[in-house]
Amino acid sequence: MLKFGKKVNFRPLIVSLVFALFLGLISQQTVNTSIGFIVGASVFLLIFLGYYWRMLPTLFTYWETDNNSLNYNQMDNMSDRLLMMLAPLSNQLGKIDFDSIESATITGNLEKTNDMPFALPYSVYLSLLSGILSITRNPINVTFNLKDGSSITLSVARDFIYNREETIDKLDKLFGELDSANVKIIDKTNHNVKLSY
Repeated sequence: MLKFGKKVNFRPLIVSLVFALFLGLISQQTVNTSIGFIVGASVFLLIFLGYYWRMLPTLFTYWETDNNSLNYNQMDNMSDRLLMMLAPLSNQLGKIDFDSIESATITGNLEKTNDMPFALPYSVYLSLLSGILSITRNPINVTFNLKDGSSITLSVARDFIYNREETIDKLDKLFGELDSANVKIIDKTNHNVKLSY
């Protein structure tokens, strides 16, 4: 089984609650209880919905191959994203059989990563966002074009940022499996790395 990305977990809920409680309690102590509640609720909604809800497909793209099929997080629907954030353990993966895939196209730059500078000297905000900024600066995607005319694009950027060589090996194995299932592979990457599939 090949796995890419990261599964949705309780991090969005926990981080949102921790910041909301911290800032809400400070406001309660310095001003009053009503203001503390308003500040806490506002911070929770800002982080939980304003950040994580919007950025979930970038932060938690997860997909895997198993027994000639592809299983992936379905995040096109905003209500599905919200359910994943509130109850990540109940998340059901979508499934595509290799037989239903006509072609797979990989895009991006496998040559090197566009690293972010060390963020702490600049700002705490940039430091907190450095992970997602690195992922968005290195878009590496595999688009699966299905025989019914639809397509699904899945990212491998997170894996590539954390372990380039292992990700290239996993892509090589994935394309070997797809090639064995008579799926056409289209390589549109900017790299000198020869995938051996």
